Amino acid sequence: MIYLEKNSTNVVILELTSVSTIINPYYVFEFINDINSNKEYIIGDDVSGYKGRYNRFDITENDDPIEGQVSLKSGSYRYNIYENITNSIDVSNNNVISTGKLIVSGKDINIDSVYR
Repeated sequence: MIYLEKNSTNVVILELTSVSTIINPYYVFEFINDINSNKEYIIGDDVSGYKGRYNRFDITENDDPIEGQVSLKSGSYRYNIYENITNSIDVSNNNVISTGKLIVSGKDINIDSVYR
């Protein structure tokens, strides 16, 4: 399970290298809202110093995101992580190497609708 706090930079530790089939892949995170199935994507920048042991991603959740950040409503999501040979969020021909649940906690600043 991945846990993200809203409007924060969150450290996410995963073990992806052992299941990757590409050498030095880009990791694309797909977050799927459990209520409305809306999808958000982010390319995770692996900042681990020991990629053979673990992969570290500093994921910034921000209600007003800039490139490299993600904006999610508080609640529960499913996630898929894809390995990609290029620095692109196109996941149409890529392998899913990890799946699971994501919880986003904190107060939504811009509450247009939980169903956006």
